[in-house]
Amino acid sequence: MSVAAMLLALLLPVVSLWKSIGRAEEMDEFEHFVMELLQGSLWAVFVLAGYVFLFAW
Repeated sequence: MSVAAMLLALLLPVVSLWKSIGRAEEMDEFEHFVMELLQGSLWAVFVLAGYVFLFAW
């Protein structure tokens, strides 16, 4: 496993959790992620690209 993949494997859950803490109470984590992704949030794009990279790896 490359260093980039290991770093992504460690960073992605941390970033996802950190950014999901401030979500609205009526939304679950996935709904919050999709809403942020549709708004073009940089962290959501990073998380999506990272998970796609790890899945394809």
